Amino acid sequence: MNDAPGIHTSLENNIMFAYILEALSNWFEVAERRRREEWLASSSDIVQLEQRIRSLETEGYSQ
Repeated sequence: MNDAPGIHTSLENNIMFAYILEALSNWFEVAERRRREEWLASSSDIVQLEQRIRSLETEGYSQ
């Protein structure tokens, strides 16, 4: 019975950690999406835009 408060505190800490981890993950995803969109938008013409899109599709989104 004495372990119950410790278990609840540990569970609350785990939930808070999971929440913070999810929030950080979302923040990084949004930042990366914005970076890719800016990179695509900075294309000088439609040909370069198409090349960049193709590059993202074939080489991945780590540009």
